[in-house]
Amino acid sequence: LDGNPISKAAMQDLNPESLEYDVLLGKEAAMEKYGEKASKGAYELYSLPVANSWENKDKQQLPSFPGGKEQWSVYLQKNLRYPDVAIDNGTMGIAKIAFTVTTEGFIKNLVIIENPGDGLGEEAQRIIAKGPKWVPAKKNGKAIEKRVMSLVTFRLE
Repeated sequence: LDGNPISKAAMQDLNPESLEYDVLLGKEAAMEKYGEKASKGAYELYSLPVANSWENKDKQQLPSFPGGKEQWSVYLQKNLRYPDVAIDNGTMGIAKIAFTVTTEGFIKNLVIIENPGDGLGEEAQRIIAKGPKWVPAKKNGKAIEKRVMSLVTFRLE
């Protein structure tokens, strides 16, 4: 996963929606790249880039919230509603939401990848869906559609 070996069990626990792409290597290519331990072949898995936090491996400009991380934080503080049930139960955590940013900056295909529960994942999904248009990804100076993941942290103080 992202260049690091993981067990078959860990691979089976991955949510396919959290992957950008995968590559199946035949035994010769796998052994050339990973040695004898890959004598039966290998899968290379790559997780979705996290919007506003990773430099993409292809040196693309990733989609970003207008104004960057600072404005994303301001937007969350103004608009995020901590669900009452989560407050009552003391539920905290990080919701991971995958979505596609179109070439025009619109958000589509939102999926909750990890949900701390008690409505937190749904609230993260809602806040991303209702937000402003994003700055689209660019490759070679041209806007492209790009699937990314956003992390929304819920913390009670």
